[in-house]
Amino acid sequence: MWEYIFDYQQRQILQDKLNMNELCLLFYFSKQIIDQEFLEAQNPSQYKDFLYVDIVKALPILNIETKQLKNLINKLLATGYIKKQKLFAGASISLTFKALNCLSKKQSEEPGNKKYFFLLKWKNISTLQNETGKKFPSFYSYYLFNTKNNYIYNNINNLNTEEDIKCNSNIINSENDKKFNLLLPLFEKFPKFKTKMLDDIELPQDFDCNKLIQAVDDSCFLKNKIGIKFLINHYNYVLRGDYMGDKLVADKKDVGIQKAFIGRNYSEEELNGLFDNIDEINL
Repeated sequence: MWEYIFDYQQRQILQDKLNMNELCLLFYFSKQIIDQEFLEAQNPSQYKDFLYVDIVKALPILNIETKQLKNLINKLLATGYIKKQKLFAGASISLTFKALNCLSKKQSEEPGNKKYFFLLKWKNISTLQNETGKKFPSFYSYYLFNTKNNYIYNNINNLNTEEDIKCNSNIINSENDKKFNLLLPLFEKFPKFKTKMLDDIELPQDFDCNKLIQAVDDSCFLKNKIGIKFLINHYNYVLRGDYMGDKLVADKKDVGIQKAFIGRNYSEEELNGLFDNIDEINL
């Protein structure tokens, strides 16, 4: 007995009592949903719309009418290979983990099938996160993170239960994880800055951690007198070299003066007033 038919495990297909027309239709849905557009999209859709008349025209080999086609779709739905949403004169179709589970090893390793697998996982995890009020990254960020870190399932046949999905939801649980990873070289170089409390910090679009590390390394003040929030909020001034030098400011009032200057262009009159009222500086 052939192990695979249309790249699907024949043993599973027989167990679910799918006939060749139903298997052919499943194959058609898979190729239409996971197409070139899907591969190129940053945030692809899980579902794709199909009109009954278009399916019948595309698959004359089935030799069926619309009513028979509906029966085939319902069989795939009942056996768990697809999900369906209502559509006028057609159906919006999604594949399932089971449909991917039945693929041969070679097909399961194809980029499109891997990407769709991660899309299904992302949908499930993000839904669970939303129910608890937690933020979850976009699919594109989630997909890049997994592929970049080799978090690729070598065997898609290992289906995850809802409990598995909950456990894996910590892979990327917020935007702070991405911030932390970008800042990791700085944390390793200067452990005093290390923190995961990054809610109030927004990294600049042109953020370069290596340049930031160099700027901190060149400044006794930055290395010893400020924290990560100050460092990031005044990133441009730090890189510009406003705090370079070997002098370590020891007096809190002097530190206050330096903080007061940041991010503002003072007039001469304001500068004089600032130094006249140094004791009033709010540290």
